[in-house]
Order: sequence, then C-alpha cells, then structure tokens
Amino acid sequence: MKKTRLISIYFIVGCFYVCSNITLAYGDTYVSGNITTDTTWSKANSPYIVTETVQVLPGATLTIEPGVTVKFNIGTGLNVGHQLIAIGNEQERIIFTTNVQVPTPVLGDDLAPYCWHGIKFVDSALDAEFDANGNYLNGNIIKYCIIEYADPAIQIVGASPYIAFNKLQNNIANSGDWGGSAISIHLNPTPTTIIEYNEIENNFGLFGIIYCYQSSLKILNNKMSNNTSYGSGETAVISLSSCDCLIQNNEITNNPRRFNSQGYPIGNCHGIMVYMSSAEIEGNIVDNNGGYSLFIETNANVNAYWNELYSAEPFSQESVLINTTYPVNATLHYNNLKGIYIVGCPSDIDATNNYWGTTDTSIIDSNIFDYYDDITLGKVNYQPIRNEPFKTGDFVASPLSGSYPLEVFFTDNSMGIINSLTWDFGDGGTSNDQNPSHTYTSEGTFTVSLTINRPNGLETETKSAYITVNATAGVLSVTPADGLTSSGDQGGPFSPSNKDYTLQNTGGTSINWTASKGQAWTTLSSSSGTLDAGSSTTVTVSINSNANSLTSGYYNDTASFTNTTNSNGNTSRSVGLTVTVVPKPDLIETAVSNPPASAITGSSFSVTDTVKNQGNASAGASITSYYLSLDTAKGSGDIPLTGSRSVPSLGINGTNSGTITVTIPSGTASGSYYLLACADDTNVVPESNEGNNCITSASKVNVSVGAGISVISPNGGETWTTGTTQTIRWSYSGNPGSKVEIE
Repeated sequence: MKKTRLISIYFIVGCFYVCSNITLAYGDTYVSGNITTDTTWSKANSPYIVTETVQVLPGATLTIEPGVTVKFNIGTGLNVGHQLIAIGNEQERIIFTTNVQVPTPVLGDDLAPYCWHGIKFVDSALDAEFDANGNYLNGNIIKYCIIEYADPAIQIVGASPYIAFNKLQNNIANSGDWGGSAISIHLNPTPTTIIEYNEIENNFGLFGIIYCYQSSLKILNNKMSNNTSYGSGETAVISLSSCDCLIQNNEITNNPRRFNSQGYPIGNCHGIMVYMSSAEIEGNIVDNNGGYSLFIETNANVNAYWNELYSAEPFSQESVLINTTYPVNATLHYNNLKGIYIVGCPSDIDATNNYWGTTDTSIIDSNIFDYYDDITLGKVNYQPIRNEPFKTGDFVASPLSGSYPLEVFFTDNSMGIINSLTWDFGDGGTSNDQNPSHTYTSEGTFTVSLTINRPNGLETETKSAYITVNATAGVLSVTPADGLTSSGDQGGPFSPSNKDYTLQNTGGTSINWTASKGQAWTTLSSSSGTLDAGSSTTVTVSINSNANSLTSGYYNDTASFTNTTNSNGNTSRSVGLTVTVVPKPDLIETAVSNPPASAITGSSFSVTDTVKNQGNASAGASITSYYLSLDTAKGSGDIPLTGSRSVPSLGINGTNSGTITVTIPSGTASGSYYLLACADDTNVVPESNEGNNCITSASKVNVSVGAGISVISPNGGETWTTGTTQTIRWSYSGNPGSKVEIE
C-alpha cells in the first residue's frame, strides 16, 4: 500500500522545458499526493499541474477559485474523499484538462493516450445539501467548470455531488468499469444526485455519455449534442441500469452513430436507454440521434410525457424501441413521435394522446410493430391520437373559467432546456415559478403568456382570451357559527329559548335559500327567501312548547340552511336540548269514604280521606277540598262542599288521614253524585304532577231538595186556652216527606 503523504507543491521559476509531451512553464504550481487539511487553489497560483493523483482525504476540503486551470499528467486524477468546492462563474470558469498537447482532430479511442483519469467522488465524500427551495447549501459541488480530455470526466461511487452549469467535452470512457464518458454514477441509491444546466458535447461513450448504475439521480436542463458511441456496442446519451431517475427538459440532439473508415456504422448512439430502471421522462427534446430516441429494455418502468421523440435515419419512423423478452411497464402520453417497435416483449404499451406526425391511422399502423405483426408481442394502444404537434413551449391551466375570486393552476408543459420562466396572467399578475397558481379577483377575459428563457434566446407562448372570470356567484353566509344549546327542567321553561341567525349573500348575484329542521319541538321563524347580492335576513331558531312534554334526557336537532341557487355556502347549525328532572312533591288522595246513600240539600255528613306524598321531595302544608260530581273526574261543573281539611307537611311517601264534616249547599240540584276528595286543592304546593290530586268515592249519594215551611197564621203573640181548638195555616216548598212536625 502506498503510504499517505502530504501534497507536494513545486514552483518553477524562470524557465520551461518539454519532456515526454508534458509542458512545464514559468509560474506553474505543481501538486501531488494527499490533502489532509483544508486547502485552497487560488487563481494567483494558477495553473496547477497534477504530477501524481491528488486525493482529498476525509476531514479535508479542497476549494478551487474561479479562473483556476488544473492540468493533469496522463494517468493522474483527482480523488475526493471528503469535500471539493469548485465553483467558477460564467466569466471565469475553472478548467480541468490534460497536461499534454492534444493533436486535432482526435476522436474516440484515439483520445486515450492523452487523457487523465478525471474527478472521482467516493463514498466518504460529503453529499450536496439543498434548502427547501432547491438552493445549494453545502457539500461537494462542481459548478461553472470545464472538464475535458478525461477518461471519464466525472466518476461517482456511493456519493452525491452537485454538478451544474459545466461544460463537459472531449471525454471518453475507455474502461468497461465506468461506461459513461462524461459522468458515471455507481452505487448511490440515496440521496439523489442532481445534474443540471450542463453542456455535454463531443464525448465518446462505451455504454453511455451519462451512465447510471444502481443509483438515484435527476438530469435536468442539460444540452447534450455531438456525442457518439465508443466501440461497436449500443450506446446512449443517457443510459440507466437499475436506477431511479428523473430526466426533464433536456435537449438531446444530433448525437450521431459512429462509422469506420469504410463508412460502415460500428455503433448506435440512442437518446435514452432504460434497463431494469424506473424513469420519469418529461419535457425533453430527443431528436436526430444515431439510434432510437427511447430504448426500453428488461423490467423497465417508464413514464414519458410531453417529449419530442424523433430519430434520424435509419430509425426515423421508429422513435421508440422496446427490446426485451421480459415485461416492461411503459406509458407514453402527450409526446411528438413517429413509431414504436417491439422486439420480444409481451407487455402492452399505453401510448395514447400522442402526435404521430400524421392523423392517418394506416400510416401510424405501418410505423408500429406489435401484436398485430407478431402475435407473441404486446399491443401498442395509441387511440385517441393528437391532431397537431405539441409545441416546444406550451402550458395548460385549470380551471379555465369560473366566478371570482378564481384560483387557477398553471402547468408548464414546455420541452427542452429552460433557464427561467416568466408568466403573464393578463391582469397585471406575473410569476417566475414553473407551475404557479394565480387568483383572479375581477371579472373579465384574460390572455395568458409564458416566456421561456432558453440558451439560444426567448420563446413566448401566448393563449388569447384563455381565462374567463365571471361575476362572483352568490354565496350564502350564516352567522354566528355556533348552534343553539338550551336546557331546562322537565315541563319547561327552557333557556335560552331561541337563537337568531343572520343569513347574508356575500357573493355578486342573487340567491334563493331555504331553512329546515327535523324535530317537532323546534320552530324556525322563516323557511325560505331570496337574497340579493350583499343583502341579509334573520332566521330565529326556537324551542317550542312541544318540548314541555319531553322526558328527561338530551335531544338534538339540526337547522339546515341551503343555497338552492348554486349550493355555495350550504351549512347547518346544531340544536341541542337538555331536559332535567328537579325533585318535587306529588300529593294524591289514596282513600276516601263513601257518602250516605241519600241526602237533602243543606244536610251534612262526615268524610274520611287519606293524603299521600308520592313525590321525591317533601310537601308543605296543604288543603284538601271535597266536591260532588256527576262523573269521576273533577270538572268545572262540580259542586264544592262546605268544609275542607288542613293537611300538615308531608315527607317523601308520608301520609295523613282525617275526618271532616261537609255540608251540601242548599242550591244543589237533585241528582246522583260521586264524592271527590282533592288534595292541595288551593295549589299552594308546587308538584311534579298537578293533575292527579283527586280521588272518587266508590258509591254515589242521591241528593234531593230539602222542605221549606212558612206559617201563614196565626201571626204569633196569641194566647191559647187549654182544651180549645186553634187553626194554623202554613205553606211549604220542596218535599216535606211523609211527616211534618211543627213544634
């Protein structure tokens, strides 16, 4: 094992010499070996010549300033075990290149003798970290750099650096271990590596220009052109093997096949190859490459949306190749393409809503090779089709109409590299978000435009009279938000007995409304009406007298308020009623003696009765009264008897018996009567039941009118002698009976 040593730096002053194609010059800074402490390569000491591989060991950070050039001797490289901060800018890029003179033109494997071993990130390297908005915070980064003449340019093993705004050019993949000439990513399932806004040109790949194996990455807004295959195999600009990848808004164009000196093709350069991987492929322009635009292989899971997928000859009629005897899951929607060719695959392909270069289904069928050409293959389901090409700059919105305030969601469906976006919503509102939302607050028809800032200039897509906003629909607003909660003793009253609700139309057009409830003990002051914009009315929810008969417990109802015009603001309020039982006495008569069989008016008889308190609270002193009744129930026509009995206070279940003489009033009509004894007849005791105080005798009394005698003569004062006879004149009324005694 090579021993660890500190990096060596040499300054050559005052001379230069050439040895073995290696250029040494005045002012060069020579570096080699291991970096164990934080180190900066400054522009003042540039260029740096790497004479032996430099390694950034764990715990150390190498920072390279803008404008620095780093030249590598053949066979050397830069290995990062902790952190590399290489951030240039558009005016002063950091250059990583070979330290030998490269003759031109040199292509493919002819570059190998001139190449260095690139920048390699290993598992111990710090992953790049980002804030919630996707802005870089810290970790390994290569930004605004040029990397050239490397084999390969960047190697990533179990790490996740941030690679953005670079130029990767004239690199090769001479080793089958790496495959990707520009970037090779291995064994990094998490976190996701981000590769964006790079220019990747004139590279030569063994398996791919960007090659990913068992990793997760995002490839965004890169321009990849004039790259080609190295060797005779199938090469793709982006090649995925057992990966999870988002490929979005890239331009993958003009990457040709490689030909030998006799003019025969010796390799294909496809656009995107997906093998045993999951890929979301969105908004890319994949055009005029030396192979299929999309090459899908074994056990791939591919969703391709809003792409332009056109291939060069001899693949111009077949944009997509599905080449495997194993199942795949492929969905292709909203793409511009020409055809799909299936080789060996039994899976059906969902390819609806694409533009096929024509609306003639016979031509589309001729550009598809599937089940209908070989029964062992899956079917390409392509109906319905798009009638015109999708634009490279395009967007959709939802909803397209409605009443204000109207929130509209916009989705950018543009293809190709997008440096930035500017939305104009037509009402003065703008946004730079990719997929913004915007709320329209006034009535009108609005034209929306999307301006895309691309590397080669601006592109604007305008949709006239795209959003229609109407006057605000009527909205029913009901306040307050809480329900009516009432309570009280059994029999009432209940408090609060009502609640007022204000119904208001907060929208811009009139509405009809209804109010309803469910229980008989609830009353609404109004059940329907019309509200103009801004107007209001009051509905009172009340507890009515039907609640008085409810037994103890909790009862609920719902008052519903409905906007019958458009349902905006439909709502309800709860109505709750708690009925409680307060302990009260309950005085009843448990026994009463029978009256005599007959009696005349004005006569008296004795009554014995018993009063009981059957309630659940003590009863105060009370009065028991007595009545003659033609029936067994006390009524307004009953005849009160003269005489009543005082009953003392009675505890719970207490009783009191007593006897009293009562007299039949002289004006009582003749008839057959029951005797009633009524406890608490003066209602001085509040009772739980005021209707059960009386008891009826078992037998009746026949009442007749008593005789009335008046003496006509003598007038009184006379003296009668014994033995003489005198005449007495008298008159009577009523029935004197069989004998009249005069004393």
